[in-house]
Amino acid sequence: NIIGLDAVEVSPELDSGQTAAVCAKVIFEAVAALSVRGLQE
Repeated sequence: NIIGLDAVEVSPELDSGQTAAVCAKVIFEAVAALSVRGLQE
């Protein structure tokens, strides 16, 4: 069971924007998977 999901910040000086984009995709995929799973139960 998934209890929670946490995304922490990164230093803007060290991130070219790719980390934020990957984080957004991961969160979207997790929420989508949880919603599909909820519909199946």
